[in-house]
Amino acid sequence: MNGIISKNCLQRLGLAPMEAKIYLTLIDRYESTASELSRITGVSSSKIYYILDALERFGLIFIQGGNPKIFRVLHPYEGFNNLKIQAKIEYEKKLRLVNHFASVFGSDESSLNFNQILEKRTNSLKERIKELKFLSQFTQELKELDNEPLIFVLQDMVERMTHIWQYPAITCARIMFIDIKVSSGYFRETSSYRTSTIISKGQDVGRIEVYYLEDMTALNDSTFLKWEQKLIDILSQILGNLYECITQRKTLKLREDELNAQTQKLALVCKITNLMQDVNKPLNEILIKIVKLLPLAFRYPSILCSRITMYDDEIVSSDFEITSWVLSKDIVIANGIIGRIDIYYKEKLPSANGDPFLHQEQEILEAISKMIGFFAFSRSKLIPSQ
Repeated sequence: MNGIISKNCLQRLGLAPMEAKIYLTLIDRYESTASELSRITGVSSSKIYYILDALERFGLIFIQGGNPKIFRVLHPYEGFNNLKIQAKIEYEKKLRLVNHFASVFGSDESSLNFNQILEKRTNSLKERIKELKFLSQFTQELKELDNEPLIFVLQDMVERMTHIWQYPAITCARIMFIDIKVSSGYFRETSSYRTSTIISKGQDVGRIEVYYLEDMTALNDSTFLKWEQKLIDILSQILGNLYECITQRKTLKLREDELNAQTQKLALVCKITNLMQDVNKPLNEILIKIVKLLPLAFRYPSILCSRITMYDDEIVSSDFEITSWVLSKDIVIANGIIGRIDIYYKEKLPSANGDPFLHQEQEILEAISKMIGFFAFSRSKLIPSQ
């Protein structure tokens, strides 16, 4: 039998040299123990069991339980048939793997040589890198919004957007975000476009649009690539998150203004209260100091003047002038109105729509007028002598 089955033949079928040697020995003996095989072949006892396990996996031998175990060779016809089945299974696995990799490249690339395929994949990777670089730069610019107005960031973004599309020479873009509208050079609406709506918490807050100035469908079944649509969707999501941040900032700013107004009110009330505690100082002198303090309770004290009238006295701040932008509060005691506080803006506020005075500022002036009225009433015995 050994003359028919050689060690070299077995190695070509996939057996290792020591596996082929042990198998040929078992064919001559039909069966044996591990220790006998180790003694006959000279293979160490530490390796003999690994080799016998491998021959069993090939389907060439089987193991009979006992102590010691008996290793018996299968008839060569049965054994080699097992090898044939395993070889077929292994071949089918490799074939499926080869078919999988072939499908990755696609049927349209089947006729391309390796260098052409590599070049195409390299160009595709370059486009993805360009896309990621653009997103990274845009995200970084948004982080620095405190140093640069949003309209400038969006204008820069819309210009650079056109350079990452597959046909940059004929690409134009437009971004409409909140009350801002920016577009790239040579912008024009056409029938070849992609758009993505900017959503923030379910609210439509803007839109990104990309147009081709020429019809490109003749060159490509799909004018816009999938990743290009995905890119503007990502940009829309980023701007949607930005809108939420802007809204939160405005809310925080409003609350901060309210807190500052309350702080100013408390600080001013404390100063006026301290002035009124000096019972020996004439009322007129106290009112002069209050007139100087009043502008500090308002947003723009540098363009504000004030006046207090009480009985026959009129006390005004420096550079006083009467304008149409006025806030007035009467000074009242139990007997009725004894005076008035007038606050004037000397010029129109740039952002003022309607009343230039905040609600908080009106509350502050009302509180001060009540304090002055109470103070005047408590010192009413001194008033006739003035």
